[in-house]
Amino acid sequence: MPQQLQRRQDWPEALAAYIIAALYRPHAWGTHDCVTFARGAVEAVTGAAIALPVAWTDQASARAALQAAGGLPAAVDSVLPRLPSVLLAWRGDIVLVREPTRDPWLAVVFDGLAWAPSPTGLAIAAIEHAVIGWTVGRWNVDRG
Repeated sequence: MPQQLQRRQDWPEALAAYIIAALYRPHAWGTHDCVTFARGAVEAVTGAAIALPVAWTDQASARAALQAAGGLPAAVDSVLPRLPSVLLAWRGDIVLVREPTRDPWLAVVFDGLAWAPSPTGLAIAAIEHAVIGWTVGRWNVDRG
């Protein structure tokens, strides 16, 4: 069941500081990958830690851990409320980005773009590539 989160009063500044601190930090499995980055963004925005599985050290163990959790979307569904439409995602929310040339990945919405770790630092993708969105402490979404 997703946690009921509330955004901190200073969440815009906290999120901006989090993004800036990660700008040039390269991707590292289990410490600075799309899941750990999204988890850290949620904590920056809300002050609360969420229980996403991150016990891995490489791509193979990440795939196995996420598969055991039912897949990446199911793992996030277990801790954050899904938005009825990805078009409702905005700054501080988490999205699943799907591009033809790589596996789906989690990203943080900031300045209308989807941000996530890459080998050279944070990479950005157009929000149009996002296929699922989760709200981070903005509103209660009826999970029906």
